[in-house]
Amino acid sequence: MIIDCISDRRSKKSNCIVQFLELIEKIPLDSNGCKIWPKGISRTGYGVYSISNFTYSVPRLLYNTLKDGFYKDGLVVRHKCDIRACCNIDHLEIGTQSENIMDASRRKRLRIGEENNKSLFTENQVITIRSEYPKKSTVELAKEYNTYSQTIRALI
Repeated sequence: MIIDCISDRRSKKSNCIVQFLELIEKIPLDSNGCKIWPKGISRTGYGVYSISNFTYSVPRLLYNTLKDGFYKDGLVVRHKCDIRACCNIDHLEIGTQSENIMDASRRKRLRIGEENNKSLFTENQVITIRSEYPKKSTVELAKEYNTYSQTIRALI
């Protein structure tokens, strides 16, 4: 959603931020205490908000605005509630990407094995590859499965 803000370039962004914060304030809390972003949602499920033809992630924009510029190299905004569309500042915290991934793992939100859309092999293929080695070399298996021998070694 692109907001038309006051046309003075110097005040345009700050006026848009005020409108953004007013919108956040009006969002009711659900039963879990989440404020579910009612406007644009990205393909990955996060709220998005546009200012001057630039689209921002709602959690980042909100945290950066209310916490006075947190953004430093290596830090991300993490959801304590696991609801990507949530924009309740109390449900957001700062951490590293590594901490974010550990949270996802602990909360069973990571797609592992065949559930991961970047997975190259099925579970049955991995079992077969492991059983065929060392009868066949990693080079032979790589040719058979149209991949690299390094990939086969990692599977084994």
